[in-house]
Amino acid sequence: MIERLDASRWRAWHGDEFPIDCWRAAGDELQAIAGTRRVDLISRERYRDFVLRLEFALPVAGNSDCVKT
Repeated sequence: MIERLDASRWRAWHGDEFPIDCWRAAGDELQAIAGTRRVDLISRERYRDFVLRLEFALPVAGNSDCVKT
């Protein structure tokens, strides 16, 4: 069974709520809002088996991480 993960299932890395000033839900996607502060997201639940699909763009010499803890 594939579940869609909406904004209610995510929170800020060092916070308790979804950072609506930095991220937006658009359909079944979560999108970072350009020009706002950078806030990493973490799921509210732990998952054993999952499929992660993401798209991102980085500036020259940029860095982005997906971390499994």
